[in-house]
Amino acid sequence: MLVSLDSLNVTGRTTAGLRRRVRFAFATNTRFERAICAVGPFRDGAAARASRYVATGGLEPALQLATGLAEAGFAVHVDRFGEDLANATEARSVGDAYVDLAARLHDVPAGVQLALDPSNLGLDISPALLGTHLDRIAAALPADRTITVGAENSARTDAALGEVLARPHAGCPCT
Repeated sequence: MLVSLDSLNVTGRTTAGLRRRVRFAFATNTRFERAICAVGPFRDGAAARASRYVATGGLEPALQLATGLAEAGFAVHVDRFGEDLANATEARSVGDAYVDLAARLHDVPAGVQLALDPSNLGLDISPALLGTHLDRIAAALPADRTITVGAENSARTDAALGEVLARPHAGCPCT
């Protein structure tokens, strides 16, 4: 049976928010991914639908896709998929990966910008941890680029915005 999430009304939650949570749950579920990848037609269909916008296989394919889209005239943001990290060690590892990604933007057209989700960099652990990561990422970023910081949800907005607004004084090109 197929159920359209557009037709659901969940108390206290928007259907768009519910659709996002369901999609995120599937996108980050390794068992679901293994099941899809185990069936050739499902794997091929999923890869074909995602390949225009989502690069798999690491940083190189992502930068190649971003370059191709930018050269075709699209505004492009690159990001690492993930959010809701509550472990400081994982948040530091993700921060290191964003620093590497920011440094690699020197190798792609100027139309490619960096995007991130604050909870993927430890916002829920400490807003200051997010600020530290933003400063490190900005230091590695080409001068003609910006960091687009996602709003995520209203419960996190004030903490994330506080760190973003503090950054211009430190030279961080956050939007």
